[in-house]
Amino acid sequence: MTEDLKNIIGKNIKKYRELHNETTSELAESIGVAQSAVSNWENGNKMPRAGSIEKLAEHWNILKSQILTSSNEPQDSTPELRAIQRGARQLSKSDQEKLIKMMKITFDKLDNDNFDEDDSDDDL
Repeated sequence: MTEDLKNIIGKNIKKYRELHNETTSELAESIGVAQSAVSNWENGNKMPRAGSIEKLAEHWNILKSQILTSSNEPQDSTPELRAIQRGARQLSKSDQEKLIKMMKITFDKLDNDNFDEDDSDDDL
């Protein structure tokens, strides 16, 4: 028997909330709903409306389908990467673009085996 959609969504909301080290209250405040709504979603008592699913996906920078579908795929994210993602989401759009540019330069250096701890940051 397939798992109830409310339970799938609830498990996914809880999974992503915990991955981002958020409390139900913090999540609720971030997306503009009551804390009891988040609790009801996670417990499979109620389903979030389409607008709330959209806000959740935007909040965590994921696809809506990642909230709506069951996935048994292992998480490949580490606490350090999740912390970087949380920090990046708090930056302005301009600063996010700068961060992406710096990361591309760093990855290019790593890919070309030209990365040296003594390299200057002047090209950033």
